[in-house]
Amino acid sequence: MHNIHKTLPKNCSLPPQESIPGAEVVVLPYSLLLSQASQASIGLSLRNALVVIDEAHNIPEALCNISSVKLTLPIVQAASSQVNSYLSRYSVRLAGRNLFYLSQIRRCLHTIRSYLSQQPSSKLDKTSRMLSTTELIFTLKLDNINFVKIDRYLTKSRLPQKLLGFMQVVNMEATGDQKEAIDENDPRFLSKHVSPLSIVQKFFECLSRSHNEGKIAVDWPANVNEVMSIPTLRYVLLNPSAKFTHILQEAHSVVLAGGTMRPFSHIACEILGPS
Repeated sequence: MHNIHKTLPKNCSLPPQESIPGAEVVVLPYSLLLSQASQASIGLSLRNALVVIDEAHNIPEALCNISSVKLTLPIVQAASSQVNSYLSRYSVRLAGRNLFYLSQIRRCLHTIRSYLSQQPSSKLDKTSRMLSTTELIFTLKLDNINFVKIDRYLTKSRLPQKLLGFMQVVNMEATGDQKEAIDENDPRFLSKHVSPLSIVQKFFECLSRSHNEGKIAVDWPANVNEVMSIPTLRYVLLNPSAKFTHILQEAHSVVLAGGTMRPFSHIACEILGPS
């Protein structure tokens, strides 16, 4: 199901964000139901609602996919370059609060970039490791950074979106309206429609979560000359029920339905948490 179906009063011509509150039935895909940010973007509230989830055995996997974040070295480098360019042009116009948070963001990006850029000193060194969010923060020596406040600042200031537009203007000024052929299958490919800083922000939000919710997988290419493999930080959700709690707390009732719900105790534990 990919469309939102609304049962509305006759002759209703309101836009979706305004018509959803008056709807009796809303049909939507997992991605919109499970993400609080997506719910807010379409004006959907589950307060006192009856939520019926079909094929509920897919919920744990869907929660993991939605909550996982992949931060590659090229993304960090691009975000760092954008923040530096933005500061170079507008630093004299920015208020002290903005400069404070931008300097913290720049420091985080520089530290993560340096960490991902390091290479194993020998073939015996591991090219991947699994760390808790706390372990990674202390490894990067960023334990004095409040990632909750940085995430809040990025959301309120809409800096990732501003930087995307800012860099489009800067690039056009530098190269003109020239389009380059880019292989989208190349892991170094960066979409012109997605701000690198928005991906970094999602990763920062992961770092602010409880260390029991997930782990950080750190991957370096075994061969430094291997083009199709790049240094990466991946947040992996290990406790799907933690991301389903907001639905249970807000909705009046939740119905889990499906034809392959056995063993139900296992699925219920992944979705609802330990009883």
